[in-house]
Amino acid sequence: ISEKSKKYYKAAIAKRRTVDIGYRVVWDKASIALGRFGYDKLRIAKLFLKKVDKQKFRLDIKTGSKYLIKGKNWNAFLSSCRFVLGAESGSGVLDFDGSIREAIFREIKRNPEVTVKELYQKYVGRWDGKFALKAISPRHFEAIEEGVCQILYEGDYSGILKPHLHYVPLKKDHSNFEQVMEIIQDERKRRNIVNRAFQDIVASGNYTYEKFV
Repeated sequence: ISEKSKKYYKAAIAKRRTVDIGYRVVWDKASIALGRFGYDKLRIAKLFLKKVDKQKFRLDIKTGSKYLIKGKNWNAFLSSCRFVLGAESGSGVLDFDGSIREAIFREIKRNPEVTVKELYQKYVGRWDGKFALKAISPRHFEAIEEGVCQILYEGDYSGILKPHLHYVPLKKDHSNFEQVMEIIQDERKRRNIVNRAFQDIVASGNYTYEKFV
């Protein structure tokens, strides 16, 4: 975390939020090189786009590279959201020499109509799951800094983020989706998670560049 002023954090947490659930994910066919685990980032977006009542909740969930938000615009986007979706960063495939990704790119160029399922079965499936290369990502720290509550697939998050304390956990089989939706409607619970995450992760000073060095 790059340390910011107390004034910055106070303003971020208190900011009025116009979006109930926000998310951005860049995922295309070639991303299947990360294995099924990498697909989680798209899967969680599809779930909320399909199941959440658009008349009742304000969504800003988009997938694809053309919706990528960079720099300060990303911070502004986060601070406009009450909740943001997410998953652990990483891969289930260790592509030692880059040959898996290269083969997938060649196949897509040769046959643009090839499906993700076909790419997975032909190039990825036999390697998938041999490694669990998972970790917390900068996105998780940024969300906490901007005072947005995270709805995340259950995971370890490098031992840093704890379910129910620092984020709202969503089971990967989506069996607790209705409970998650109840929390989205509970502003007091949202603020409790946001404040606890801020105190434990940001205010603690345990995750600054200085502490890392």
